[in-house]
Amino acid sequence: MELSAINLEDPHSVVFDDSGRSPAYFCQTEPVGVDQKLIQDLKKNAARLGDKDLRLCLHDKPEAPFHEMINLQHKHKYHPPHTHPANSESYHVLEGTLAVFIFNDDGGVTDSILLSPEGIFLYRVPPVAFHFMMPVSDIAIYKESKLGPFNRDRDTISAPWAPSGSDRSQLLAYGNELLKTLTSLPKT
Repeated sequence: MELSAINLEDPHSVVFDDSGRSPAYFCQTEPVGVDQKLIQDLKKNAARLGDKDLRLCLHDKPEAPFHEMINLQHKHKYHPPHTHPANSESYHVLEGTLAVFIFNDDGGVTDSILLSPEGIFLYRVPPVAFHFMMPVSDIAIYKESKLGPFNRDRDTISAPWAPSGSDRSQLLAYGNELLKTLTSLPKT
């Protein structure tokens, strides 16, 4: 087996942590290689967990200074608009379609984009920008990169003008209204 090969069932290869917003695997070896088999294993494990969102962290622990994650996110399981006061982040879509919205401080959309492997597949969110991303396809698998360590309480500010997420139906309706502003939605 190659040193860079990751096996989600091998505790020497990854450590599983379900204490975060979504369950995550943290890679324990370097270098780290990601192939289609690993993506398929991630999808199988997400289904085994009851179709929860799931992350494969290419870094070894939450305290790492740089975070690279392969996120598997389901349609209708998104999080409210927010900003990170000091950091930018980028999304690189590997499978599916992901909508990303950038807002001004009053909640007006200043940019929106559909990301997919066949079109624009990489997008960088600037620091201090309120943003919101949501899968348009049943699942979206994307690589997210940002500085760490990440502390949700310190590093995330919720948008005061958007639904908080405590009422899922309200957040879903908000996301559906945003999707109507996109002109080139794919058929799903």
